Amino acid sequence: MHCRKNDPHRVEQRTGQEDLLAYWLTAIAEFHSLHTQLSDCLAVHNHSLTSSPETAQWIGQCSVRQVKTLIATMHNELEALLNDANQFERLTKREGYEQLATHVNHVRHLNQQAKTLLCLASLPTG
Repeated sequence: MHCRKNDPHRVEQRTGQEDLLAYWLTAIAEFHSLHTQLSDCLAVHNHSLTSSPETAQWIGQCSVRQVKTLIATMHNELEALLNDANQFERLTKREGYEQLATHVNHVRHLNQQAKTLLCLASLPTG
């Protein structure tokens, strides 16, 4: 999960502290919303499994496996974030903000993936 340096959404390590916290709040709120939408999408799909075996593996134009994998990846990122938060007091202020910037970039990347999958899931199964 590496962000490219020319990514316009990438938060640089040297971003101001207030800006970084604002980016963090925005990214994590969106992360929560998108995670909920993906989970709901999967739940609705599982509840309405009266279709053929071929279409049972798809939510619109998105495979069920892709949705499950992304949800698991989102859980892993949240777990890593919580683990790092427990270590935060051992870091210098600069190291802490650098670590937060890294997490913001990961969360933003996952948010973009979630938006893509939700868009694909909204299309009719072909």
